[in-house]
Amino acid sequence: MRAQRDRVSGLDPEPDLKRAVDAYKAGIALNGNMLPFHNGLGAALLDLAKVAWDRGADPGELLDQASAAFRKAIAVAPKHGDGYGNVGEVLAQRTWLQRARGEDPSASVGAAAEALNQAIQLAQDHSTFWADLGMAYAVQAAYDLEHERDPRSSLEQASTAIRTALDKDSRDVQARLYLAETRAIQARLLAQQEHGSMQAFTGAEQAFQQAVDLDRENPDIQIAFGHFYREQAAWQRSTGGDAGPSLERGLTLARQVLDRHPAWPDALVLRGSLTLLQALLATEPAERRTRAASARDDLSRALKANPALGKAWENQVSQAQMTAR
Repeated sequence: MRAQRDRVSGLDPEPDLKRAVDAYKAGIALNGNMLPFHNGLGAALLDLAKVAWDRGADPGELLDQASAAFRKAIAVAPKHGDGYGNVGEVLAQRTWLQRARGEDPSASVGAAAEALNQAIQLAQDHSTFWADLGMAYAVQAAYDLEHERDPRSSLEQASTAIRTALDKDSRDVQARLYLAETRAIQARLLAQQEHGSMQAFTGAEQAFQQAVDLDRENPDIQIAFGHFYREQAAWQRSTGGDAGPSLERGLTLARQVLDRHPAWPDALVLRGSLTLLQALLATEPAERRTRAASARDDLSRALKANPALGKAWENQVSQAQMTAR
């Protein structure tokens, strides 16, 4: 996701975003042919959708409104790539939300690719369009891997788009994040095929660190990096390796986000899922129960705050509850 606002500092972005929406609507009422008004309105609505998700509300209507604003921008300037690219970004955001809910993002990925390819035809040197395209395909690849479908086609398309984005702008933060995501998916795929190697996971870890180095305060990168460490730890556990350091690194990232925003559901899910794996690795029954109870509490709080996470994480809640007994 493109984190264009201060999501976890404790400042509430919603009032400013709502004022921006009202201002852009007033501008459109005065002159409906001003392209920046439509694109500005769509961007503010898209950020409001992200705020809604963070608070456990359904962002669907706001995403629809953002898409409508961007489509009006296309109508005003059909030869300008930004409108198509912005529609593609909304759709790419929808793919991320669908995966987070445990839903199949395939239809949204196809629609995002169509809009973004239109944008690319009009503005081929715009790295953002390529990065969003890579994001959509990476989300599809991750979903496919997690649901026992072959992710290789989507993974290849994601990698091609991300490499192109980085060729155009090596400091594109989203491209760096999804380069790391694609490498992590590749490492997990090899692990599922019993060809896993620490080298593959290390390559993904280095890519995540490069993304962090570009934007150290970006919580989306920290959350994604933390989930990578959880996946790495799970693989290490399955092969008899030492998963402890990976779990500690993931928990450090979770704590960094939760220190700034203690109730953020995505961060609570991360900490809870890492703590549950710690519990499963514990050899002492008392430690196992204590860690499992902590994991249960984090996961339960997250799902209470954002019930849409339930489909993806309810099994871990149940496992934590049973382990805590």
